[in-house]
Amino acid sequence: MSIFKNKDFKYFTQIAVFFSLFIYGCSPNIDGEKSLETALAPHDNLITNSVNDANQILGIDNSDALIVKNSVASTNPDYIELPITWQNSDTEATGKIVSIKHFTGKHGQKCKSFRTTVNNYQGSAFYDGETCQINKQDWALTWFKAIDG
Repeated sequence: MSIFKNKDFKYFTQIAVFFSLFIYGCSPNIDGEKSLETALAPHDNLITNSVNDANQILGIDNSDALIVKNSVASTNPDYIELPITWQNSDTEATGKIVSIKHFTGKHGQKCKSFRTTVNNYQGSAFYDGETCQINKQDWALTWFKAIDG
């Protein structure tokens, strides 16, 4: 009886091939480099910190958005003198809130939609947003985004 026709040998061969491929795949070999130190060294083709913070509003600092939200939330619905100028001394951003519309949210809460300009180190742009009252004193910025233009 030949050794190559034995079922145990075929099983052993399959395990050996799998194990060899597994070990090869786990070896520290990046871009053809052989040493572990070289493989773990920083590479120019790696991109880190590329995922934006989920709460970060594209093109505007969160503290700027908070100032705009507070400015809009503090307006009296019976008397609004527009534009309302805002500035953030920390980021040196400025802007003017040019429109505010009061409405009732889908859960019966007071809400305000607004449009503002934002002038910062990236340039100038218009942003639309919405803030809604979550209790007697606090308002939440429900959305805030740059107007495509």
